[in-house]
Amino acid sequence: MRFTIDNRFEFGFNGGSPAMVSARRTEMFEYVVFGIIDNAVMIFGAMTGYEVEKYLPKQFQKGLGTVFGAGIGNALSDFLGGAGSGSWDLAFGTAFGCLIGLIFIPMFVYIGKLRRLWKR
Repeated sequence: MRFTIDNRFEFGFNGGSPAMVSARRTEMFEYVVFGIIDNAVMIFGAMTGYEVEKYLPKQFQKGLGTVFGAGIGNALSDFLGGAGSGSWDLAFGTAFGCLIGLIFIPMFVYIGKLRRLWKR
């Protein structure tokens, strides 16, 4: 049984032609490298956010530095992934979308506060 997607990749139990198998392995290796870089940059962003938060006034030390750092690290890693693929539209579009998504963090904090008040 074989499945073909976009006439480029064949998935099946027979393995496909040697050239197809080689292409899949090469592309899979690229995805593994991208995954390693993607997570490394995001973890670096989270750890940097955690370290920066220590220097903020006590009223701002609520653990959100790590969350914002991870979000900014994710935006940067997605930008690097798009840039690495040679698509600047993808790079800037995903990075901008990730930065817009940071708006949800204060909303989730506010909802959490409302839930705690509601449970009292």
